[in-house]
Amino acid sequence: TGEVTFAKRGSNKLSISNSSKTKTCTVDKDDGLTVTPVDEDEFIAFNGKQYRGNFVIYRFSDSDITVINVLGVEEYLYGVVPREIATGHPMEALKAQAVAARTYTCKTLGKYEKWKFDMTNTTADQSYGGVAVECEDTTKAVNSTKRRIVTYDGEPITTYYFSTSSGWTESSENVWVTAYPYLVAVEDKYQPDNLTYSNWSVTFTAKKLKEIFDSKSIKIGDIIGLNTVEKSDSNGVLKLEFI
Repeated sequence: TGEVTFAKRGSNKLSISNSSKTKTCTVDKDDGLTVTPVDEDEFIAFNGKQYRGNFVIYRFSDSDITVINVLGVEEYLYGVVPREIATGHPMEALKAQAVAARTYTCKTLGKYEKWKFDMTNTTADQSYGGVAVECEDTTKAVNSTKRRIVTYDGEPITTYYFSTSSGWTESSENVWVTAYPYLVAVEDKYQPDNLTYSNWSVTFTAKKLKEIFDSKSIKIGDIIGLNTVEKSDSNGVLKLEFI
């Protein structure tokens, strides 16, 4: 009895233990190994961090051990919302984040079907920290918006969200090619100007730019200047002319 703890031990071995014993096992092929807590009110610890639900471990031919936390959407969001918006924000902001994260989850299910999971636990999808990051107010926000998502024409939308807009959002076709009617450029009047990434700059020399183009087999010769040819509705640069 007691908390189940496990950790990776190389490319195909796991150490699994509870309060009474420890066992090292080998995960071969892609049959899968399921790790379940002894009691419903207990958590599983992986690499020193506690998580809700169960774990399934696979050893696929094109990767080392793949560790998958299997749990319900609402319990998953308990460990996402406080990672994506800090605790202490107004409750309505926390609720909005919960709905956005839940919608993104529903839209993304099956993304990594080849490896039998839906999302990573990083900002490549959504940052997920398990039980350790859960907070009372963000959990309340998840519970009070239970099963609510944002839809367009009856389907969940792709709810891209971010920490900093720099004053404007951008239309989807200017970022990911595809134009979504619900992802258009709008002004963000609420973002403070003193955030870390509100205003930033990066500088390239003409020589460095030429090297970048050359590395992509684009031969444009020496660069002596450039002009802005076209901007988006959010004032972002769409086209540049190199001289």
